[in-house]
Amino acid sequence: MKVGIVTNYEWLKQWGNYGTLFQNYALQEVLRDLGHESYWIRTTNSRPFTFSERCRNLGLKLLTNPSELLKQLKGEKHLHADISPANPRIIQFNADHHRSFEEFMSSHLGLSEREYGGEELRHSPPEADAFIVGSDNVWAQVSPAYFLQFGSASTKRIAYAVSSNWETLSPYWYARARKAIRSIDHVSVREDAGLHVCKKLGRGDAAHVLDPTLLAQPACFRKLLPLASVPEEDREPTLLVYWLNAYQNSDWPLREMERLAEAKSLKLQIIPLQGTELLAPEIHTYVPNPSSWLDAFANAECVLTNSFHGTAFSIIFNRPFVVLPKSKDPQAHGSERFRSLLGKLDLESRIIHDRSYSSLTRVLEEQIDWESVETKLASERSKSLDFLKRALVS
Repeated sequence: MKVGIVTNYEWLKQWGNYGTLFQNYALQEVLRDLGHESYWIRTTNSRPFTFSERCRNLGLKLLTNPSELLKQLKGEKHLHADISPANPRIIQFNADHHRSFEEFMSSHLGLSEREYGGEELRHSPPEADAFIVGSDNVWAQVSPAYFLQFGSASTKRIAYAVSSNWETLSPYWYARARKAIRSIDHVSVREDAGLHVCKKLGRGDAAHVLDPTLLAQPACFRKLLPLASVPEEDREPTLLVYWLNAYQNSDWPLREMERLAEAKSLKLQIIPLQGTELLAPEIHTYVPNPSSWLDAFANAECVLTNSFHGTAFSIIFNRPFVVLPKSKDPQAHGSERFRSLLGKLDLESRIIHDRSYSSLTRVLEEQIDWESVETKLASERSKSLDFLKRALVS
């Protein structure tokens, strides 16, 4: 069977996001092991396909979420709107630190022959026996691409481990998603909260499954480690920090990280992304290629992260880790993706909202029973794989 995968290709192109890259790599590895041919449908425009559709959506937004629309029409900007891939400092940073994503994709991933804009998806869709959309934040918006509203009617349509900011979805999102979700034959979500949302949309049949990076066997990542550009003689014991979306110094506990690394006699190695590049001290900054990114996790003494996939790869490589969600408020949205995963593995205690040195030290000193974690993960992996197999054949 030929399977086309839709995920955040645009996001990866903008930011060089390692999690986006490896969730697609992992899903392709799993599909290949199941005997299928797969490739990444490289989408470049997730807006509604036509002008009339965009006009209808504008009217729907006016009815369901007028205050947000008014802000957009007034041109009000987010507090950190200048932190974008178009920021001149980030452009310069990326020019100085080549991540080699294109080279990795060409060597290790099936890719569509060209990139597809919205109109192209509708009028000249890629060929496949099945389309799969997933996972990281693909349903933050309702678009024809991310709800697989293109291609032949006979093509299977599967949502695998789709994710969103489930707790903060607007009435506008629900109004559009309620119709769009009907095009999906089989629905699964990455977070528990997504089940409740899908039920409200009339899809009580939705399943809760693992992210593709955890669905795949660790061996599919370990085989890439010999490709890492880190000579053995240059290795030092490291405290690895993988940090996204820091826009000001209060967004991350840099001083506590430095203090912790010094106390443990570890080299502080920071992989910054999505704005954090502008804050991380050059002396600690590390911008690896994809294989070396995996190697950094596999060989770290311990990991601090605010990233879901940073958490996932700490688990994959059995590294002691601490999760520090973006918000210091335990009830704030954004923590659900961590709780949903770590709760299944009895690792919720690894999430902390107090970012003090003492809290970081306390959690890292708590031993993880990796044998128990692997047993629970194997059970979840089996259930998730069963969903995917059934979806592909039914």
